[in-house]
Amino acid sequence: MIETIETRQTISEPVFKGGFLLLSFFLLFFSLNVRGDNFWPETNYDSQIPTPEAVLGFSLGERPARYQEAVTYLKTLAEK
Repeated sequence: MIETIETRQTISEPVFKGGFLLLSFFLLFFSLNVRGDNFWPETNYDSQIPTPEAVLGFSLGERPARYQEAVTYLKTLAEK
């Protein structure tokens, strides 16, 4: 007769707490940046570099960018 052994995987408490804190940090960071401010407000940005909105035709966060749209924007950056 063949015996089967059931294994049970659990998430350890420290790993779960660390993941929760990391997720909370990212949610807080992105919610604060939703206002449309520049990523680094005190920085001078190069006006020759096109914004994603100028290339894609919609602002980031309005909808997900399709793969080809992302590639188009990256190729545009590579040309500059």
